[in-house]
Amino acid sequence: MTKRKILFVSSEAVPLAKTGGLADVTGALAPVLNQQGFDVRIVLPLYKGIRDRYADQLVFLGWHMIRMGWRTLYCGVLTLTLDE
Repeated sequence: MTKRKILFVSSEAVPLAKTGGLADVTGALAPVLNQQGFDVRIVLPLYKGIRDRYADQLVFLGWHMIRMGWRTLYCGVLTLTLDE
């Protein structure tokens, strides 16, 4: 049987970034679901604190230019694996 995949897209997740309760929920729920056999991933913005703390562990996956209205924005994708 193939693992079911879950993707959380959040503005915060413990231990990476926390300003409120959302970080606690995202950071606590993901490992529990992972232990139950799900393939869980979390997508977060690359805040300066994350970049500074985990710079040596971040792996660049790729980039894409995204058109938003009258402008075009850069979107870089990096990965970080944590076992916390």
